[in-house]
Amino acid sequence: TISTVSTWYGPVSVVVPIFTATQLLSNMVMFWMLGIETFSKDVVVGTLVVICGALVLPFVGPTIQQDQDASELILDHDYALLWAGLLMIGSFIPGSLVVRAMRARNNRVP
Repeated sequence: TISTVSTWYGPVSVVVPIFTATQLLSNMVMFWMLGIETFSKDVVVGTLVVICGALVLPFVGPTIQQDQDASELILDHDYALLWAGLLMIGSFIPGSLVVRAMRARNNRVP
């Protein structure tokens, strides 16, 4: 969901870098919180460099195209709202199952 919202208000040409940076950061935070992965200093610094580069793009990159309003496209169509809701539910259910499985695995006595 964060990745989708992060690309709503900007030119189409910066969608992929912003989306990728958001995914990198959210995956890193989620894996760290779940205890799945520990990241070295090099990986963290590299991720932060990519994120900083993506954050600068809207200011130094191309400008918004004329008549571009993503919120109007999404909020004015029922099927778009339905699809967004299904995607949110579809990501929440597996996410909560993963958290439950990780907690059960951590509570298990070896």
